[in-house]
Amino acid sequence: MPAEQPKLYTEADIDMLARLIYTEARGVESTTEQAAVVWCVLNRLDNPNRLQKTIADVVTAPYQFDYRPWVPITEDFKALAQDVLERWEREKCSAEDVGRILPAEYQYFEGWGGRNWFSVEWKSDEYWDWSLPSPYED
Repeated sequence: MPAEQPKLYTEADIDMLARLIYTEARGVESTTEQAAVVWCVLNRLDNPNRLQKTIADVVTAPYQFDYRPWVPITEDFKALAQDVLERWEREKCSAEDVGRILPAEYQYFEGWGGRNWFSVEWKSDEYWDWSLPSPYED
């Protein structure tokens, strides 16, 4: 029997990302846009040109995300963080059509007007158009 692949993430990663969703997207009504915050973190982690090598490194890098380790972990945000991590892990194992909602090149975002706006470059005027199908009901 083949050995089971080790997980690419931990329970601590799930909790950290749930807290990040809380601080960065709790006011955003769209589950798709909340999930995109996690995809943004994973996109940065997968970028070979970045120095961060773990989810925690990416989330806690100075001046990048509004991560606060004391905010509550809600069950909804924890489930969403785990869902995105599972999709990402399947993608890393060569699965196709995992429900990715944010292309890999989108590694930045800003929030205003009750929305998060994702871009390829920091402070860009061009934002993701949400043209990929979403596995979430918004």
